[in-house]
Amino acid sequence: MSKPARIWVLVVGVIVVLLVFPAAPSHAWSQPPALQAAATYWYYCPSAKKYYPEVQSCAEPWIPVPPRNP
Repeated sequence: MSKPARIWVLVVGVIVVLLVFPAAPSHAWSQPPALQAAATYWYYCPSAKKYYPEVQSCAEPWIPVPPRNP
């Protein structure tokens, strides 16, 4: 096989792989919004039944919860 033919096969192969195996959806393993100096909400992960930062990632969207005193 000639060098241009090998390059063509490589390019087509990369394109096929990118079309067949797309990147993971952006909602998978979402991170909580960046925490500010004075946090106005806590973030709860329903599947872990815990709050951020005790849990670092969550399989579903984080639920913002108004903070309360212990």
